[in-house]
Amino acid sequence: MRQVIKKVDSISTTVFSQFNIARGLANNKVNFGGIKYKALKSVNVKRYYIAGESRTIDTEYADIFHDEMIIMPRTVAFLQSMLKERDIICLDRIYYLYPKQKVNLKYVLGVLNSRITNAWFEYYFLTTKVSGNYFDLNGNQIGSIPIPTANPNQQQPVIDLVNQILSAKKANPDADTSEWERQIDALVYDLYGLNEDEIRIIEG
Repeated sequence: MRQVIKKVDSISTTVFSQFNIARGLANNKVNFGGIKYKALKSVNVKRYYIAGESRTIDTEYADIFHDEMIIMPRTVAFLQSMLKERDIICLDRIYYLYPKQKVNLKYVLGVLNSRITNAWFEYYFLTTKVSGNYFDLNGNQIGSIPIPTANPNQQQPVIDLVNQILSAKKANPDADTSEWERQIDALVYDLYGLNEDEIRIIEG
């Protein structure tokens, strides 16, 4: 496993190199009785979809959330992320990733939700798990996550599969997208140049 992780680290960039990372709005910056903005709690954020109903709030700190961005819940058993649509507010226990430069969010989303990214994260941060066997993520951990360097042609198959997953989950959050997710895993393995033995180590 050490050799596989070293290989991943050697041919990737990091989330920090492409994104700014911040936490959602603290409770003292939110009027929970308001009706102006839709807002997400961490329990709403799942792999590729929103679970349950968003709530409505008022706040003076809405501008940063105007754009689409990647979001991740802070407390998780395994890494999971989704795309936040425009003009939806993130509340405190959500991390949001907004690009420093032009980057395809759907490509990064597929990588973040892949098996190898979760294996990489557990390799480095397993000892930081808290009660209940959960990660309590922080910005430095998220920022260190590797993203395989890929040109647009290499990214496109991942993006196409992510689009299929997002469409299926939007129509039905309970839709079975596991086959598409397995295909993304295989594509990300290939981007990292992993051979069959190295893949078996990750999936073992």
